[in-house]
Amino acid sequence: MRYRYTTDINTSAVHVFDCLTTTAKLKDWMDGLVAIEPSRIKKRKLKARQQLIFKDEKGKLIIKEQVIAFESNKALGLKWDSDQMEVEVHYEILPAKHSELCRLHVEAKATFFPKYLNILSFLIGSVLKRQWTEDLRRLKIFAEKSASN
Repeated sequence: MRYRYTTDINTSAVHVFDCLTTTAKLKDWMDGLVAIEPSRIKKRKLKARQQLIFKDEKGKLIIKEQVIAFESNKALGLKWDSDQMEVEVHYEILPAKHSELCRLHVEAKATFFPKYLNILSFLIGSVLKRQWTEDLRRLKIFAEKSASN
């Protein structure tokens, strides 16, 4: 399953990158994120590894995260692994038409486990895509509000 999303954010690339990489800010825009372990990691950086722990009405989900690409204020690549899927997600921050804005472009590819679930990825993927889109909308709102404070 592949996912693409692009949005303009009314703040600087530096601030958006900070919202993507400061672990304390992830809970402000990632729905269901309740903990990040180890808690001593304050910023995502190249080769950093941590666990993201999500909870919802279905229970608890632990995602192992590794930073696979990092270009300060421009790009972030993550690999997420869980029992159900493996995801590579790439965030790219580009200049928008107006210098005070930036454009966030996100691309992701998910592979589901067991492998036969990839046949049903259009069904499973629609739920995942909806969740990612809502998270990215929350990121936009959070970045714009926190930049004005």
